[in-house]
Amino acid sequence: VQQAESCHAKASFAGGQIQHKDYQTCLDLTKGVNFQGPYTLIFDSPEPNEWQGLDIEKDIVQAYVS
Repeated sequence: VQQAESCHAKASFAGGQIQHKDYQTCLDLTKGVNFQGPYTLIFDSPEPNEWQGLDIEKDIVQAYVS
């Protein structure tokens, strides 16, 4: 059985706010299959700025990193 070695974690933002429920649902799927590899955070939105957006994503993903 092959397993993923890494995971891209890209959240959607609307009006500068992360779509938290959608992002968490996707991360819950990785947890459900016992994913233990690195998460690559990806940010692609005009607002908030890139570093703020990545910090928001990091704060959420941190709970999924073992």
